[in-house]
Amino acid sequence: MARNTLQWKFPAKEIQFLRVEVLFVAFLTVLIFLVTFFQLGDGALAMLYAVLFLIIYGVLSVIVQKISRAEAHYAVKGGHLHVIKKTLRKTVTEKIPLRDVLHHKVDKVFLGGYVLTKKGRKHSLFFNTRKEAEGFERMIQKHLKHVQ
Repeated sequence: MARNTLQWKFPAKEIQFLRVEVLFVAFLTVLIFLVTFFQLGDGALAMLYAVLFLIIYGVLSVIVQKISRAEAHYAVKGGHLHVIKKTLRKTVTEKIPLRDVLHHKVDKVFLGGYVLTKKGRKHSLFFNTRKEAEGFERMIQKHLKHVQ
């Protein structure tokens, strides 16, 4: 891989759930536990319902992932951000000139972000690791400094 090139594929095979998804599901699980506990007054039954919710959510999530087969390939090279988004039935390819990027945002906690172009289009970004997010941010900032 060239020095001025960065590539990644999302989701990586080892990524099962997004961080923001895990946070939201944990919140819902606690909510289910508390509502069940205060309505029924039985901690064991509340725990059973919370665990049952997690099992159902996990199984449905895996099924949806297998059916949709959604993935995105990102590459920053040659002054462009190349994005290829694939689902079971559709492939969308975009080539975004880095000189057209007005603003960018990278969230290193939830591993997402976006770039906003001069045409007003917002392109979502998803990362597997903090290292990918930081690498992208370094490259885009370096390129933006050269343009200004």
